[in-house]
Amino acid sequence: VGVDRSCSAQSFDVDDFSPSALPAVPEGFEATFFALEPEVHNPAAIAFDAKGRLFVGHGPQFRHPKEDTLGDEVIILEDSDGDGVADSRKTFAHGFNSVQSLAWKGDDLWVANAPDLTVVRDLDGDDVADEYRLIFSGVGTLEHSLHGLNWAPDGNLYLSKGDTPVLPEAPKPFRDLAHVPSDYPDTQTTKIFNAPDSSENPYRGTYILPTDPHTEGGIFRCDESGGNLEILARGMRNPYDICFDEGFNWFGTDNDQDGGDRIMMPFYGARYAHRHPWDYQWKGDDHLPTLPASGPYFHGSGTGVAYYTAQAYPEDYRGVFFIGDWLLQKVYVIHPRWDGALLKSNSDELKVFAESGPDRSLFRPTDVAVGPDGALYVSSWGATYGAEYDDSNRQINAGRIFRIAFSDSNHASGDKVESPKRSKPLSEWTFDELAEDLDGEVLVWRVNAQDELVRRGEEVQEPIETALTSKDLTKGQKTWLAWALGRISPKDSEIDRFFLDLLKDRSADESLRIQSVRILAFRSGADENDRLPQEIVGYLNDESSRLRFESVQAIWQTNSKEWTNPLIERLAVEEDRIVYFSLWGVLRDFLPVEERKELLVTSSSAEVRLGILLGLLEEGNLKGNEVVQILESETDPQIQKWASKWMANVGQGLEDPKQVIDKILDLNKRGINYELRMNLLAALDRMEVHGEDWTKLDEKFYEGHKNGEIYVPEKSQEIALCLKILSRDERALPLLWDGLDHEWDPVRGAAIESFRNLDEKGREYLLARLDSIEGDQLEAAIEALSLFDLKKSPWTPNDKQVAAIVQACNNSTHPLFRQKALRLLTLADSQTWENPSTKSFAAELAKQTVLDPDPRIYTLAEELGQLVGEEVHAVRREPATSEGVLALLGKADATQGKMLFYQQGGRAACFQCHRVGAEGKNFAPDLSDAGGRLDAKTLVQSILEPNAVITEGYRAQMVETLDGDLLTGVIVKETDS
Repeated sequence: VGVDRSCSAQSFDVDDFSPSALPAVPEGFEATFFALEPEVHNPAAIAFDAKGRLFVGHGPQFRHPKEDTLGDEVIILEDSDGDGVADSRKTFAHGFNSVQSLAWKGDDLWVANAPDLTVVRDLDGDDVADEYRLIFSGVGTLEHSLHGLNWAPDGNLYLSKGDTPVLPEAPKPFRDLAHVPSDYPDTQTTKIFNAPDSSENPYRGTYILPTDPHTEGGIFRCDESGGNLEILARGMRNPYDICFDEGFNWFGTDNDQDGGDRIMMPFYGARYAHRHPWDYQWKGDDHLPTLPASGPYFHGSGTGVAYYTAQAYPEDYRGVFFIGDWLLQKVYVIHPRWDGALLKSNSDELKVFAESGPDRSLFRPTDVAVGPDGALYVSSWGATYGAEYDDSNRQINAGRIFRIAFSDSNHASGDKVESPKRSKPLSEWTFDELAEDLDGEVLVWRVNAQDELVRRGEEVQEPIETALTSKDLTKGQKTWLAWALGRISPKDSEIDRFFLDLLKDRSADESLRIQSVRILAFRSGADENDRLPQEIVGYLNDESSRLRFESVQAIWQTNSKEWTNPLIERLAVEEDRIVYFSLWGVLRDFLPVEERKELLVTSSSAEVRLGILLGLLEEGNLKGNEVVQILESETDPQIQKWASKWMANVGQGLEDPKQVIDKILDLNKRGINYELRMNLLAALDRMEVHGEDWTKLDEKFYEGHKNGEIYVPEKSQEIALCLKILSRDERALPLLWDGLDHEWDPVRGAAIESFRNLDEKGREYLLARLDSIEGDQLEAAIEALSLFDLKKSPWTPNDKQVAAIVQACNNSTHPLFRQKALRLLTLADSQTWENPSTKSFAAELAKQTVLDPDPRIYTLAEELGQLVGEEVHAVRREPATSEGVLALLGKADATQGKMLFYQQGGRAACFQCHRVGAEGKNFAPDLSDAGGRLDAKTLVQSILEPNAVITEGYRAQMVETLDGDLLTGVIVKETDS
């Protein structure tokens, strides 16, 4: 593949596009092209360097690279004349796997190009990287991979990692999160290479096929050498990006394929529900084992996240998060607020800041970044999912970099970029010049200025302390200055005393007091002999939930087990959801298992017992009989709920059906909510129920609930599950028969599914009554019959039974049902067709159904005709081609298309997997705005070749159970067990 890596002086042809090709933005803002193809192709990551130049990661690696596919590259785009349009392009580094995040620190550009994390540096000042350092390798594939690189005020690198598995040689924390056992060393040694085109020791990215199964994703942090790597938060699917606000509080997105993308606040020890050990619940709002979201769920594809504080935007757009949505072609603006200790959106609805323009412009955000001029820069993917090439094998994908500025602001990069101080090395900057950059628009300005302050050490201690007590600094400046001081002289007790005094000063800014708690914990962790100051423990009972949370975090992260008793005392009275989660989390890590089990029995506080229970269940340290004892002795409804939920999911505990049924009846008598009964019924579903136990469950529970006066979804699910349990005894046959005509869909569905549990007796019961029913009950009976393996056990229906099936097939408009009815007849024994009237019924059906254009139906009609001696032949149509369909677009009928999309059991029934607006499911990509983000060619191709350009993460899975059943579908819930 030919690539020109030389510096380009040409301007980008932005004038060739009409204004309608730009995204729509709020009044007063202006969106313009900063750069576009052919200079940019499928850009996925952007970051500004200390000179205010934009670095862009782009190229052909995503999504199906071969081993010899050209690597992605990082280019420099520079606007030298300040007109808001890049006028030069130069390749800075190349040869990468798919680049999905960039972060500057000093002269080092950190590049997330899974399975590698690479650092590149220009050693001779020619704007071309000469040194490539491989920090980590083997950490996943390009799908759900390594993203979210952020250098933070504590001097650590934070990064997000999706749920693709890692190689056995990956650093241990990555292996732990991905559940990969390995005998490799816990850490990796950094390897140093020359540029990829060097003749000596060239850098080579590690190639891994992006087809591995998925595991668990999370957030990590490490120091600037890659050392001290640890898991910060877990339980995520694909946390594409994270960033922090001016108070060093994290915010990010996590992609899901059916529950909607979630906005989250990661913190140390946080756990969301993806791959939870025993109870998956994507939406954790009411799920105590995990955490709630920090904003409304959205059925898109969350990408880059940026926090904005610059003065270039109006006040209403400062102190906000911007979040890109690749799938729905939008950028959202989130105004955050504190709800106790949870940082979350101040609205239940997402506010759109930018979206695809009037002519459905190519706006597919992959990353967002604040520029030195205060504008928001948005990288935008091309029109197709993977790489495309011309006849010369050059990549031709589109790619855009948009610049969104407030109309009254300057196009130029501004005084901060052109300031005389930037011509000097940082070592010559004054304290005030460094402090000014701590409020800079570009993250690397803050990082570099703080690192210089840390390098100066004790000489800046007094100026920092003076500045922190002044009123003239922004919150962001104070955060970075506080952490600069915190990173200086870790054994200096005077610095510790300064932060303790700040913490005690209730007139001080709460954010600065919170930084003080964090910094004291950070400093005490610098030496194992240094302990967390005792004063921190007193804030476990502070009126501020945020300070309580930070004190728990400080104790947890410093492993200060001597404060276990105050933690237990606080757990008993804590009402804030986030603080409560952290309390039982730290106690899970601090207390030995036996001590916690004793607390389950001896503690007088239900809140303590519940927190201890959640911790023991998460780590798998309770056996089934122990959970049963808890359930029998507990009166607290929350403890009962989660104990029974665990038994239902894990299948341990209640092995005696009589014991379970008695508990269900007791709960029913006392009017305990249905959820607890459902958990016990789910446990009972794993057992065989016969004899007196069966009679008791039928007479004292099922019969009393099966016919409600009004439809209650929860009750219908409960009765459906009960019917399924009863169906393993032949006495259930009349119940199942009645269930086929039940007005509640879940109960009717359970009856259809459960007849086959009784094998031959179930089949014969259906056949004997098939000719006595009609309408919906007849269809349900045929559905139930179709689930039997009639190939292994031939059947000989009589003329009335065949007539009933023929009638039902003719009356139905659902292709899937008609297919099942026809298949039943084709599986009948040959003796069936010796009866002239039976043969006549079937022949007439074959002649009618062979005219159906659906190949699933007309092929069965031909088979049936052959069996009864009736020659019927379908008119086979030529398979549709993209060219043929595109030629007919002018005659397209949207009404017919909508019918195909939504028809239950229809020929297409797309809504069973796809979503449009509020209707359908998200087992496959959301198609709400497909017409705006996909051209006709791609849409047609996706219909004719569903797997050709399938969106990342949406895959059908085939699962073989231990019983030999094969299940095909989309995995929407999965736990470790």
